[in-house]
Amino acid sequence: MLGAYWEFGAFLEFVTEFEQYFLHDARCDDFEINKRSALLKYQSTCNILEIFRCVFFFAFHTRWESIKER
Repeated sequence: MLGAYWEFGAFLEFVTEFEQYFLHDARCDDFEINKRSALLKYQSTCNILEIFRCVFFFAFHTRWESIKER
């Protein structure tokens, strides 16, 4: 699952580099703000997925312990 995070991060970096190279104009400051916003959204998405992964692991581990006790 961590590999998917890295692949998406690499893709996001490619897209931002592409935009910076080909679409560079007077809106440079706006572009930097949008880039930071996109990175923050990506990081928050990763954090949400990490929370779901931890909750799933805890639920599975709790269920596994109750099965082992039977």
